[in-house]
Amino acid sequence: MAVSGANLAVVLAAGLWLAGVAGVGRRGLAVVGILLVVVLVVVTRWEPSVLRAGVMAGLVLLGVATGRGPGGRRALSLAVVVLLLADPSLAGALGFQLSVVATAGVLWLGPATASALPDRIPERIRKGVGMTLGAQATAMPALALTFGSVSLAGLPANLLGLPLAGGPMLLGVVAAATAPVAPWAANLACHLADPFLLALIAVARWAAGLPGGSVALAGPARATPVGVVLLGLLAVARRRSPYLPRRAELPTDVERTVKGRDDHRRRAPPAGAVTSSGGGARDLGPPDLPGPGQDVRRHVP
Repeated sequence: MAVSGANLAVVLAAGLWLAGVAGVGRRGLAVVGILLVVVLVVVTRWEPSVLRAGVMAGLVLLGVATGRGPGGRRALSLAVVVLLLADPSLAGALGFQLSVVATAGVLWLGPATASALPDRIPERIRKGVGMTLGAQATAMPALALTFGSVSLAGLPANLLGLPLAGGPMLLGVVAAATAPVAPWAANLACHLADPFLLALIAVARWAAGLPGGSVALAGPARATPVGVVLLGLLAVARRRSPYLPRRAELPTDVERTVKGRDDHRRRAPPAGAVTSSGGGARDLGPPDLPGPGQDVRRHVP
């Protein structure tokens, strides 16, 4: 239903590394990367999820060439807008929906989840868990509404399968590229990918057989994951947004200014020293207001 953007990332990383070894400059790397994206999109037959990954990667590569490109979050937003303007029917494609929401989970929820994990866990594992949880959490509502079930075994399955996925991705690209001109090389690449694929199938079967690995939802319960994800996004927004209320301390210079003004007002002249012209305490306000120590009741009609 959806091809992970990791497929494209692995192909780009390998291709750009080879181009860098050959001495290609920054703009040349961007051109090589865009050509690789186009080839991969064509090979995968224009799948909606691949289109999302391809347009997003193209925007990032243009940023590499110009030095002023969008970051990951802006690139995702721009890619979604461009694709929906070009083909509004993509909004109804489940593969496109899953690709967009999973990528958003990786970019928004992934870092927050990784930082919330204990520091004693290695950083690479924390990032892997954060990205996996972020992608699964945001994809869960679409899966629940469409299929009426939620997978609880996805986290261990993805964590175990992640290191096994890179090899078949690259070997598959090699097989597709060499099949028209050197079938023997394509067959060799496929045979080399067999052990990785067998291991991935074993992990998938093991995870599917775990007790409670999948929970069926019926009726209004299908919308439960939507509420859970919205609460998680709200918690992340509250943590990161400077506009939401939170407890904060005044900067040191502001605190000194406020304290000095309070001390100055405490040393202001006593009652009767404030004249109609303001005397020496004009900073206390208009002349008809009571000064420090004066009886407020005398000023109330």
